[in-house]
Formats: sequence, structure tokens, C-alpha cells
Amino acid sequence: MNTEAPQNCASARCDCIALTVIFLIACTVRFVGIDFGLPHTLCRPDESTIVDKAWFVFQGDPNPHFFNYPSLFIYLLAALFAMRFSILALCGVPTDTLNAELYANPAPLFLTARIVSASLGSLTVIAVYLLAKRVFDRKTGLLSALFMSVCYLHARDSHFGTTDVTMVFLTVCAVLFILRSHDTGDLKDYIRAGMLTGLATSTKYGGMFLVVPAVAVSFLKGTKGDGKGQKGIERLLWYGLAAAIAFLLTTPYALLDFNTFFLHFLSEARHLAVGETAWGEPMRYGRGWWYHARYTLPYGMGIFMFVAGAAGICVTASRKREAIALFAFPVVFYVVAGRGYTVFVRYMIPVLPFLCIGAAALCACLANRFSTPAAERVALAMFALILAAGPVSSIILFDKLISRQDNRLVVHNWMADHLPAGATVYQTGKPFGHALLPDTLTPFRMGARKKGDGEGSDLPDYLVVHRFPLIASKVHDHIEELLMTEYELVQAFPAMAPSSGKRWFDRMDAFYLPLRGFHG
Repeated sequence: MNTEAPQNCASARCDCIALTVIFLIACTVRFVGIDFGLPHTLCRPDESTIVDKAWFVFQGDPNPHFFNYPSLFIYLLAALFAMRFSILALCGVPTDTLNAELYANPAPLFLTARIVSASLGSLTVIAVYLLAKRVFDRKTGLLSALFMSVCYLHARDSHFGTTDVTMVFLTVCAVLFILRSHDTGDLKDYIRAGMLTGLATSTKYGGMFLVVPAVAVSFLKGTKGDGKGQKGIERLLWYGLAAAIAFLLTTPYALLDFNTFFLHFLSEARHLAVGETAWGEPMRYGRGWWYHARYTLPYGMGIFMFVAGAAGICVTASRKREAIALFAFPVVFYVVAGRGYTVFVRYMIPVLPFLCIGAAALCACLANRFSTPAAERVALAMFALILAAGPVSSIILFDKLISRQDNRLVVHNWMADHLPAGATVYQTGKPFGHALLPDTLTPFRMGARKKGDGEGSDLPDYLVVHRFPLIASKVHDHIEELLMTEYELVQAFPAMAPSSGKRWFDRMDAFYLPLRGFHG
């Protein structure tokens, strides 16, 4: 009697149940608090730029006139905006009413972008499972999916309507088909891998480095000695052609408006190499190679998971031929992205799935050394608990804080209730830290009015000063002098206890929750 088939079916059912639970965990931690800050549209830098470009495309101009990011995510949002309008129009809502409501409160557009990120961020967990299972085994696949579901930096950025998380989903899918082409040798898999590479690159330019694992797979097939690598170059050309077509179909104005595209692309490359500036001063924290290894990855996924992931990549790549192709992309991506002085933590999101797989592979390898299946399962559970405890704690605290009312809205509500209509208000620092200004108040630009104009003082009626340990919150000396000589404190809105624990912020980004240290 054959008992192997029922056992396989039972294992498949267990895997399906476990993966479903892991996926639901991923969805939960990525969707909780997803409406943070709204209707304030500047609570997450870059969201407003992407949504604005998508809105103009939806309004009828297919050229985004913006290529600091490629166009796929912008076109995707424009298509979703069109679907939303069409559905509401079918429900009888007049187009003019929809336009007026969105101009007054564009929060639904931002929420659409965030839902795309959270959805694809959750689906990345499934893709990671399939990828790790193909290269290793089902246990490693499930453990990789678990680590990915609670990977803090990925869960955090899945709340944001930006390009990073979508690019990572397409990247993992592309590597999956690249490795599948290694196993099957099927030209269709090469073409599918090329299409996904083109789509990933059309979401964020870093996707172009997917050509490295594709070349690695072609090389591995050519060194097998079984004759299957003879057509590797031809299939690699088909892969490249599919990637180019997919990129140009979804970022067509890279060709149709080549001059603008080329200038913006070069600007991004220079920005990565040179670094960010604020108030005309360079922000230099060292090259990315050191910075990301010291701060971004240990804080973004937990020190134990990061170390285990890096060790797992080294160990498995030295022992398993297919792992060379699997980990070729994150290694090359890290080397290129880390060479410059622009060190946003989001730049490291594309390497997170592969570090999660490396950590899972190392845990599975160590657990296999135990003599009994029961001891192996206990060891895997202990490894998972140790590696996941840190990021899970960070996710819980992050989701708890981001679900609370944003202080920029607290200040907005107070101003609406207490300041007289028509009063002029000046806010310090970059716009990302400004409170949402009520319609009854008038924004003031320093120097906009002169003494003797007949309209009162050359100073605003109120100053709203935001202070925070980010350079975007800098208060200039002349404002400090005005605070001492011309104004008196009316109300304070503390958002953070200055001395309660160590915090670490993404110092280049104007995002006002820390990556590490949430207490107080």
C-alpha cells in the first residue's frame, strides 16, 4: 500500500494552512494605521509627488514629465483613479462633484496608493515562500515567509504610497521565474522573467540589476556539461528583449521624451552618489556600505535576523549552485546602492526578502543537525522566536503609534477652534512638518508684507514652531530672535518626551516616527 501520497497531501494541507496564517499576519501588520495623517497629504515624503503625477496623467496628459521615478506605479495609480471615478459615476455621483471633493480633500487618492503598497507588500510574503521553496525546501519556504511577514522595515514602508514595496514584489517574482528558467530551460520562462524584470525596473530603476541573476543562471546552465546551455545566449537575448519591451510599454516617455528622461535619470544617479542637502548644507553620514550595515538593516529587520541572513547567504551560496543566482541580485544591489552618500533606509528594502531567505536557510541548516524530527521542529521554533522577536516588537509599537491622531492634525484642530478667522500664520521648517492649516487662516511668507503697506505689521499674527531631532525641523536664528522679542507662547503640543530612551531616525527623511526607540 502506498502511504506516500496521503502524507504528501497532508503536508500540502499543513503548508497551505501555515502560509494562510502567515499571510494574514502580513496583511494585518501592513494595513493597521494605513490612513495615518490623512487628510494631511505631506505626512510621508514622496507620496504627494507620485499622487500628483498620477492625477495629471488621469486628467489626460500621459507624459508624467517626471522621471526621477519610472512611470509604472504612476500609471497604475492613474488607472485606479479612473476605475474609482467610473464606479462612482455609475452610482450616479456627478463628475464635477467628485472633482470638487477631491480637490478639497485628496485623501482617497493617497489611500489608494497606500492600499496598493500594503496589498503587494503582503503578497510578497507568498512570493518569498515560493522562491525559498524552489531553491531549498518547504520548511525553509515557510520560515522565509514568516520572517518576511514580520520584517519591520518592509512592514513599515508597506504603509506608504511609494514605489519601493511594489518594486520589491516584482523583483521577487522576477527572480522566481529566473530560477524557474534555470530548472526548465523553457523559453517562455525566460520571457516571463524578462517581462517582470522590465516591470520592476519601470517601478524603480534598481530593478535593472535583475539582469545579474539572469546572466548567472545562463552561466550555470552552460557549465552543467549536459548540453542544455548551448542556447543560453539566445534565451538571454529573449530575456533582455522582453525586459526592454515591458519597460518601454510602461515607461514609454523614456523614449518619447528622451531628453527629459535622461536628465532626470542622471540627476537621480548623481543624487545617490553625492548625497542629500538640507538648507543648502550637505547631509553626510558616511557611505551606504557602512551606514546600512551599521544602522538600516540591524534596526530595520532586527540584529539577529540581519546577521543570520547575511551568514545564511554566505553559507548557502558556497554550498548550493542555485543559491548563487538567488543571491546575486541583493549582493550587486547592495554594492551599487551603498557606494554613495544618499542613505535613505528605504534604499535597502529590495535586499530584505533575500536576507529573510538567507536567515531561514541558515536556521533550517542548523536544525537539520538534530537527530529526531521532534527536536528539529523545536529547534526551528526556537530560532524563529529569537530572530522574529525584535522586529515583531518594533512593528507592534510602530502600528500602535501610527494609528493615533497625528500631532499635525491635533494642531490643526486647535487652530480651527481658537484662532480668529483671517489671522496670518507662519510655520517653521520644511512643509512635511507643518500642521494642516485650517481654511479660515491665511498662510504667511516671511517678507511678503512690508512696513507702511497699510495692512499692519510685516510679521505674521502667529508663529507655529515645530522642533524635532530632524534637520527638516530646523528653526533659523532670526525666527528664534523673533520668538524671544515679538511673540509669547500661546499653546504647546508636545509629541515626544525628550529624555525617554534612545531613538534613531532615518536622518535624511522627513518622516517623524523613529526607526528605533518608540517609548515616550
